[in-house]
Amino acid sequence: MLNSTRKAKKRSNNEGSIYFDSNRNTWVAALVDPSGKRLVKRNKSFDVLDVWRTTTKASFIDNSYIPPSNITLGAWIIEWLETYVAPTVRVKTLIRYKETATKLEPIAGVKLQDVSIPMVQKFLNNLPVMSPSSKRKVYIQLSASFKKALILGLVNRNPMDSIIKPKLKHTDVEIFTWIEMRKILGKISLPDSPFKHWYPFILLIATTGMRLGEASGLKSKDFDKNKGTIKIDRNLQYIGKSVPDKFIENPPKTEAGYREIALPEETIAVIDKLLQKRNLLDFNGNDYIFLSKNGRPLSPSNVNTSWHRILKYCEVPYRSIHKLRHTHATELLAAGIPLIEVSKRLGHGDPSITLKVYGHAIKGYDKQTLSKIKEIYAI
Repeated sequence: MLNSTRKAKKRSNNEGSIYFDSNRNTWVAALVDPSGKRLVKRNKSFDVLDVWRTTTKASFIDNSYIPPSNITLGAWIIEWLETYVAPTVRVKTLIRYKETATKLEPIAGVKLQDVSIPMVQKFLNNLPVMSPSSKRKVYIQLSASFKKALILGLVNRNPMDSIIKPKLKHTDVEIFTWIEMRKILGKISLPDSPFKHWYPFILLIATTGMRLGEASGLKSKDFDKNKGTIKIDRNLQYIGKSVPDKFIENPPKTEAGYREIALPEETIAVIDKLLQKRNLLDFNGNDYIFLSKNGRPLSPSNVNTSWHRILKYCEVPYRSIHKLRHTHATELLAAGIPLIEVSKRLGHGDPSITLKVYGHAIKGYDKQTLSKIKEIYAI
């Protein structure tokens, strides 16, 4: 029997009703929620509306009912970022969150409560060409925002719980070879090198494995010539031209980030010479160890532009300056330095992070292991 031939069913005790609207040729279900708001839903199928009425009524009883809302996914993402994310992250991190949010444009206009599992999965599957890590960031942002929406009672389920995560492609850690490092440090340290002024900065990163922001944020007070160490307790971030204060100092993200690193003799001598020269110049009271020619702190773009030129000058294939950190960690581990010591030097909160990132890049351990096995079992 066709739905249109059924008689309208009215229910007592505020259980709602379902009736046929002949003008629109659809069934209509009506129900009043606990707040007194009248809920109306239309569908060609009587059975679909009957299920809706029953499940909605049940949600009134078990307190799982979520009032209808017109807020869109895009509007919710903006509110989530401004209200719940901004107070807990650094300015640079928030900027990256907002950049990721722009990739949600294709589904931003959908009502938050109407976002379905198939819709999100199709959206993620059809994202434009981007790196696997960028796709994973989109997934993570959607998951976190829906988790908060569920807690706040804006939705009655988190569609992300059933979504297939974008896969991350495994790539080996890139490092500079020993020969390449000698070419870089050797050529830029020469008296006639056009990049000689970059030698202290590059040498320090290469011999400590510190991050770019950590090196840029170092001040003269952090250097202890007598102890032969340099202290890290800040990270300098460049925010950009749209922000009045382009540079901001942030503390390390974890307690492990606060550390004192022992320096090789060459690095100590080079940094000491740089600071002695600095005392003879006027840099407007700026106490950072490394400054640009105009006396300003080093910005990532300034460093990266010069780094490209340095590698070309040294005839070394391009790899980002961050690969100096990878090279430092990998070479220390390969030389037999204990994992825990390398982890402390890098400022990792957990040695497992160090092992996960650099463990597979260490060569030759299999042979050492076999040698130990023979020794232990006398075979």
